[in-house]
Amino acid sequence: ADTGCGDGSLLLKLYDVIRTSTRRGSALDTHPLTLIAIDWNEKALRRSAMTLEGTPHITLKGDIGNPAQILEDLRNGGAIDVDRIL
Repeated sequence: ADTGCGDGSLLLKLYDVIRTSTRRGSALDTHPLTLIAIDWNEKALRRSAMTLEGTPHITLKGDIGNPAQILEDLRNGGAIDVDRIL
């Protein structure tokens, strides 16, 4: 997860490094990795979605100053195990 994700380029770089340079990268089909782009700015979230197109990702409107709300929103979404977020 990247709070204040901007255009999502950091998440994409991390995904590419994991995919190409780690043991985890060879197991993404059985142990998938979901990128989480979090930003307060809707324009940044739209840009992140474009940058991350083709990768497993979600975007979430959230305030870096309120991490408890971000966790609650992720829990309520149901698709992410919040205990396994980095």
